[in-house]
Amino acid sequence: MNEFAKSYREAKDDATRVAVFEDMIFWLNSTWLAARITYAPRGSPDLNPEEAFQEKKVRCTDLTISTICLLRTFGIAATSVRCPWWPKENSNHTWACVMCPVRHKWLDIESGLPGEKNEKYFARYRNEKNKPIAKAYRVVPGEEGGVVRKTLMIPEGEFWPQSVDRYLVLKPMVDVTSEYTRTCSVVSKRNLPPGTLMYLAVWNDNRWSAVAGARAAGDGSITFEQVGCYDCRYLFAHCVGGGLQPATQPFTLCEDGSIRPDPMPDLAEVVVVASERTAKDPDWKELVDALVKKHGAVRVTYNQRIDEVRLDVALRMPRYVLFVAPPDEASRQFVARVHQFTRALDLDPYGDALWGIVTGYTAGDAMKLVDAPTSLPVRKCIAGTGGWGGQVEDFTGYSEGEQGVMWRKEKTDTAPKKLECAADTTKDFVDALNGNGIDMMWTSGHATERDWQIGYSFPSGALITEDGQLAGRTRKGEKLPIETTNPKVYFAPGNCLIGNIADPNNSMCLSWLRAGAVQFAGYTVPTWYGYMGWGIAEYFFQLQDTFSFSESFFLNNQSLLWDLERGALPADGAGDPKGSRKGHLYDRDVVALYGDPSVDARVVRVTAPRFDQTASVSENKEEHGKVRISFSIKMNRKETLPRPAAFIFPRRLKNFGELKHDATDLLLTDSFMMMSFEGELKEGETRSATLVAEEMKQDDVFLGPLGLEEGRPSPREIVEAHNKALVLLGQKDPESLKQALVELEKILKADNREVTALYNSACAWSLLKDKAKALEYLERAVDAGWNDWKHAQVDTDLETLRDEPAFRSLLDKMGKRNEGEEHPPAEDGKTTGVEIMKCAKCERDLGGMDKRAAFICVEVMGDEYIYSYWFCDACKVYTSEVYHDRFDGESSKNRRGPISREEGDKLVELIKKCPDPARKRCECEAHQRFW
Repeated sequence: MNEFAKSYREAKDDATRVAVFEDMIFWLNSTWLAARITYAPRGSPDLNPEEAFQEKKVRCTDLTISTICLLRTFGIAATSVRCPWWPKENSNHTWACVMCPVRHKWLDIESGLPGEKNEKYFARYRNEKNKPIAKAYRVVPGEEGGVVRKTLMIPEGEFWPQSVDRYLVLKPMVDVTSEYTRTCSVVSKRNLPPGTLMYLAVWNDNRWSAVAGARAAGDGSITFEQVGCYDCRYLFAHCVGGGLQPATQPFTLCEDGSIRPDPMPDLAEVVVVASERTAKDPDWKELVDALVKKHGAVRVTYNQRIDEVRLDVALRMPRYVLFVAPPDEASRQFVARVHQFTRALDLDPYGDALWGIVTGYTAGDAMKLVDAPTSLPVRKCIAGTGGWGGQVEDFTGYSEGEQGVMWRKEKTDTAPKKLECAADTTKDFVDALNGNGIDMMWTSGHATERDWQIGYSFPSGALITEDGQLAGRTRKGEKLPIETTNPKVYFAPGNCLIGNIADPNNSMCLSWLRAGAVQFAGYTVPTWYGYMGWGIAEYFFQLQDTFSFSESFFLNNQSLLWDLERGALPADGAGDPKGSRKGHLYDRDVVALYGDPSVDARVVRVTAPRFDQTASVSENKEEHGKVRISFSIKMNRKETLPRPAAFIFPRRLKNFGELKHDATDLLLTDSFMMMSFEGELKEGETRSATLVAEEMKQDDVFLGPLGLEEGRPSPREIVEAHNKALVLLGQKDPESLKQALVELEKILKADNREVTALYNSACAWSLLKDKAKALEYLERAVDAGWNDWKHAQVDTDLETLRDEPAFRSLLDKMGKRNEGEEHPPAEDGKTTGVEIMKCAKCERDLGGMDKRAAFICVEVMGDEYIYSYWFCDACKVYTSEVYHDRFDGESSKNRRGPISREEGDKLVELIKKCPDPARKRCECEAHQRFW
């Protein structure tokens, strides 16, 4: 390092200093550092520099931090660049960069690679074609360009999606994408409330990841600037419940900035979701494959959280979602995330798919669901409580509150009979289950993740799990193996914790799945409120065969959500039989449904339900594309309904209209409808609703159609296009003028009312002798706000338009709009926009532009100057005018004089030597001498 420092000090020019500096960085990185620490994509994460040097092989972020620390040790300014999508890894990537002290530019280095494999900097990457980088951000160690900001401005209380790289949110960043790839701006025209936060998501590592954020402008549009082109796949998204919700159809941003809508993914009745870890495990992969084959399903995989694939599932519009999760993944938190996930597949707060968690002690246990029947008629049931026995064909129930009491109902009975039974009924349960004839079992009372206590208010036996095997344990401690295998449903509406997989080796729900349960519903937390547990029975038992068990689970949860949305619940429910907001929130995400939700487990009707309901969705022949919905209920007994009447649509609907109903309150979502009623309904009373709707299409998952403009040039490209166009305009030859129009169109693509680009386009077309096009663009410029009639009337670029009535009319229009400017009258009394120069000595009229003795145009640092000279015959002096156009919407004009005849004659004579005095960049001797 001392040798490098000496060479740097002794260098005689900047080029040598740069070369020495680069050699020094290269040596530090590829020789010294590479011998001690290297990059490994799957290395140990989250290490400090000391740990990194001990570990030797680390991930990019830790390697980059170590590299920066090393460089700063030697006084070298260093920071990092973060690329949320790195095509070489199909993932994100971070690297170090150093500030060159001579050129004052950031130089990128790929940290820790051996010299023979490492080119010094990423210049090779910047100069390649087809660089599909979506975004690149540089961490700002201090102020850069006078601005320090966070990339995604997230206000307090507002959340960002889990798939957003937290690095981009928590660090002060500068967007440097345009330094690495061609970029453009992408705009979505939407009528969104100003300030609405949206995300730009890119297809990355088989999932959608948010890489940038922006807020809606005052007109409701959303603009993302400096977006990487080269066939990157994007969509705009919202954050809903911690995950991404699509707001536009996926699209590809092509190299030329054009937008190509991506084909929509195929719709799927069933989607199977699994983690990458699960999908790669041979046994669990076999299960996933089998479920996909059985249901004709689409598989979707995620890396760490199911939120990552919410967009992919939403685009499929599924009716059922099966979450495959080994027991170590199927935690209480996972259950809550599944609830939240399935509520956020569109923008309403309600569930959008029936779901179940497919799990088991082993993949082999879970594989039993593949062989499960598609339907399960519920006839014979056993229960640890007496409720709902009259709603099934065959029922045996044991009292949890009164020892030695049971109920029995056979097929021929109209109601359960109360009977005496043994004090300890453990053996009765075991024998009934081992007979493999039970279709459903439901329980209440004390429970944990490992057992269920048969008696609630008295000592009795229990059903337990040991080593993954169900068994009965009598009050005396005798163990009775349970060996049932037939398909069944286990319903635990009142048991604490029984649905929680705390110990993957001993779990009641896993043991029941091993014992043939195709569906298992139970609390993952202690239960004290019970709405989400007991309420399932209101749809499943009380309405008989109207709904399957998974539909009843779904509807009860929607009823809970509707109560919350209506906001009519008391805060804590003290003394209120309808419950409380506190209880609803407690129950909302804590009851799990394990198993396959598509299995149609349904009560065989044996008695009149609480009410009969009829529902239909029929084509409306009078209006193509619309359907008519009819829904009605008829009460079979006098009753106050504890849950809303409901109808799950056979397909998703939208744009509801012509609504007529006699409910107290009505809920309409794309997936279902609910009707609630205040007070008691009488026997025989009917209530109904009719309406018209349209079938929901895949586009309707979003806020509306794609609504994207073609990719706009980035601000940097707009400035470059302006400068390039001015140079080309000044050359005046046809080919240069055509190229200037290409550059100007880039600007107009970003803003079709960009006034300077419109005016310069008019000039280009005028110079090309195309009067119609020139007038078209000039009129567009005037409509967009161009009002500098004084410049337009003397601009030699518009010489071909001088005699056109339309040109004079546009000059007049500019003059009238130019408030405060005097617009001299023409001889016919009408304003023409032609200015009359007055002598600087006697104020006589010297005429307009056509009376000039000479004029010449020059360009200085991009600005245009027009020098014009008039001669006064009366005073024998010249008057000069200097017009200065800055091309930023502002211009100035100054009259000078009087100028002596001798001096003026010399200038006019010099100007007349130029073959084209209107050419701003003419390199003739006259232009050079004049300036």
